[in-house]
Amino acid sequence: MNAKFLLFSNLLITFFLMGLIWLVQMVQYPGFAKVGAEAFHTYHQLHVEHIAWVVAVPMVLELLLALGMLFIRPSQLDLILSVLLFLLVGATWVITFFVAMPYHDQLASQGFDAEIIQKLININWVRTAAWTLRGGILAFIVYRVWH
Repeated sequence: MNAKFLLFSNLLITFFLMGLIWLVQMVQYPGFAKVGAEAFHTYHQLHVEHIAWVVAVPMVLELLLALGMLFIRPSQLDLILSVLLFLLVGATWVITFFVAMPYHDQLASQGFDAEIIQKLININWVRTAAWTLRGGILAFIVYRVWH
């Protein structure tokens, strides 16, 4: 695989996930607190069932592309930066599967809980920051490669 194509593919998938996480952080998760206890279960269930289809394949693809960039890199991207970009992907996976999903499980079983919703919003800032940082770094590298 061509190093430039791999780099640009990383940028595209990360920008998609970055946009998605900002939407979730600014609209979807705060909406959990606004929908009310009566409609919460249905609203939350709809979110969980549909977000999985939107985020799962791109996250797996991003992981594979980030792994690929550890081995195939343009000359402007050194190994340390490639490792950092990979670790940012790893951070989103760890937070997703070991923190955010358990919070969603609690909300699914217990129903509306303002404290858990706030915890979900708070921890999601870490994922938002990780994807935003990764996107910014990749955009800078892509710019350097093509200019």
